[in-house]
Amino acid sequence: MFASSYGSLPKGLGVTINSKILITGGNGQIGQKLAQVLSSNNEVGIWGHPLNDIRVRNSIIDACINFAPDYVIHTAGVKNIPDSEKNPHHYIDVNLIGTSHLIEAVKAANVKKTVFLSTMAADYPSSVYSMTKRLGEKLFAKENRVYPGQFISCRLGTIISRASFVGKWIEQIRKGETILVTDLDCVRPLMSLDMGVEAILYTFDKDELYVPRMEFYELRHIVEVLESLLQTSVKYEIIGLRPGEQLVEGKSYMRFTGPVNYLENLIREIL
Repeated sequence: MFASSYGSLPKGLGVTINSKILITGGNGQIGQKLAQVLSSNNEVGIWGHPLNDIRVRNSIIDACINFAPDYVIHTAGVKNIPDSEKNPHHYIDVNLIGTSHLIEAVKAANVKKTVFLSTMAADYPSSVYSMTKRLGEKLFAKENRVYPGQFISCRLGTIISRASFVGKWIEQIRKGETILVTDLDCVRPLMSLDMGVEAILYTFDKDELYVPRMEFYELRHIVEVLESLLQTSVKYEIIGLRPGEQLVEGKSYMRFTGPVNYLENLIREIL
């Protein structure tokens, strides 16, 4: 039903060692990194696509009851803002109804604490994707009022990885291709994969929605840093915001544009 592994949790990251931890969506980049970090001195259960489907209620309930985890990290979901506008029912089924199934499952298994992976796009939701995440937060908040401290959400920003839009831009630039930019004034909160995983683990020490500190950048800043690091002139085409996209994501938490050296370090990690 899912794979288990044993392996060490950095000190001060919330989750107790020698625990049983179930990660839904464990085959995604965040789920895989979580499993790697948690696998020392913990038994980690990986539950996710394609073998499992969060839309199948009994599948996740049986998994939780049989594995009997102390903690659950719910990363399973679909994420693509334009696609969510084209296929809203799929996003509702996976991200919202699937999360409802997960809540039922962890209650049946008497899980100590469950963390729901959300997004900064849920701050002012403007797409089907971001709305399903905001409603997922509300489902968890409802349960947390009944079971204080047991159902907590964590909002992450855009993860800068080779699989992210920045990673794809780098690949295209190196090939001499033109990259597609929605709007140079677009602002996104950015973080590394390691920072995202650390934020999720710190959420276990929280009693309500956790939004870690992150830095905000315009897309023009990313283009400028790429030109500097790759030592080339970047060819780009402005295509405009796509359905459901926001000019500024996570505006409630934006203070000012982050330092250039921080952005450079984020991008260097994936060069």
